[in-house]
Amino acid sequence: MSLIEKFSAVKKWTEKAFAAVIIAAIMSFMIVAILLAVMLPVLNGILSATPVVTGALNATQVSLSSTVASSYGLLVIVLLLLAALAIIVVIGLFQYFVGGMSARQ
Repeated sequence: MSLIEKFSAVKKWTEKAFAAVIIAAIMSFMIVAILLAVMLPVLNGILSATPVVTGALNATQVSLSSTVASSYGLLVIVLLLLAALAIIVVIGLFQYFVGGMSARQ
């Protein structure tokens, strides 16, 4: 196998890997967005419908409520990170296929 054939095989693999990363980022973004849109009102309804418990169980109820709220706050950060990943990959693809052409010619 010549050097040009090896380079061509690596380039094809790289193109597939970039496409897979973009598809995974977009699908993950959509899944997290759907989770936020659907589960947040459901959990809010469940927590507001739960009667206030007194005594030792009150601390558990408050802890559970705050843990759920903070975990959904982290999902927003995950959305931002996935969007940043998709942007970085698109910029990398642009540099790889367009920006590097002048250096290869």
